[in-house]
Amino acid sequence: ESSGGWRGGIIGHDLLELEAQGLIYTGDMSLLHHAVKNELNRIVLETRLDADDGFHQSYMEYIQSRALELFLPSSSSSSNGLSEKEEGEEQLTTTPQRKWMYWCVQTNFEWHLSSHNDKSHQHQHHHHPGTIRIDTHSKYCVTPGLTIGYAPYTNIENVPSYSHDVLIKELLKQNHNCGSSGVSASKYSGGDCYELVSQIFALRSRSATSAGMMDVDEKGTSTEYWSKITTYFSIRKSSFQEANDFMSQHVVQIAQDNMKGQCTIGHSCKVSSKEKLQRFVDVELEQSQLVNIGFD
Repeated sequence: ESSGGWRGGIIGHDLLELEAQGLIYTGDMSLLHHAVKNELNRIVLETRLDADDGFHQSYMEYIQSRALELFLPSSSSSSNGLSEKEEGEEQLTTTPQRKWMYWCVQTNFEWHLSSHNDKSHQHQHHHHPGTIRIDTHSKYCVTPGLTIGYAPYTNIENVPSYSHDVLIKELLKQNHNCGSSGVSASKYSGGDCYELVSQIFALRSRSATSAGMMDVDEKGTSTEYWSKITTYFSIRKSSFQEANDFMSQHVVQIAQDNMKGQCTIGHSCKVSSKEKLQRFVDVELEQSQLVNIGFD
């Protein structure tokens, strides 16, 4: 059983328990019940999105469209591949050739805080929007937008699971056939089991909220990048200015909170990340003390 997933996991039943306890305050409960009831016989897409990241406003529409193309045979696409049974139960009328599929975003925008530890130039960073950089990759998957898709009736135990940074490498190395069987078994290989989505981008926040990327210099941002951010993600430049101001003012507390989350349930556990965060906090506190006693 997958404790964190929807297909074959416990998340749907956990939500129903919360509803029974009166702890869900908003949302379409009938949709939740329908989703839990049909978890096995519908296409299921599980997409990763951390709280400090985002993806293109058209990304989920694209993934859903591709899932219908791949998991539902064209002969049954007009009826969504499902036929009605008694009491509202649905069943797949034909067997999909691929049983599972991964999608990854190929290009991501990275947002970095403006430099906050240079006290002599601190006034220059007030209302600064931060730095935007673009990163394109073809050998690994970034976390925002990473999606696993299950065709109806696909057993989660038959779907390979790898860390995002080695996913593509392992799919190619193990030469998976996307769960296909029979005459289709030889039709697919590892490269057919994932798609690097181009022209639909992700947005990554690289700050003290993510242990790996802090204090990057501000070269490389262009006016064009900010206009694309607004177009692709519907986020105004002024919102980045507000976020940059707030996070720069509270960066030590944010880093300390990040340290508390390291190696806890549901979070990554990297000793190097904890050490880097601790060094960062130590340096910031030391510099703050120097400023307070007038040595800066």
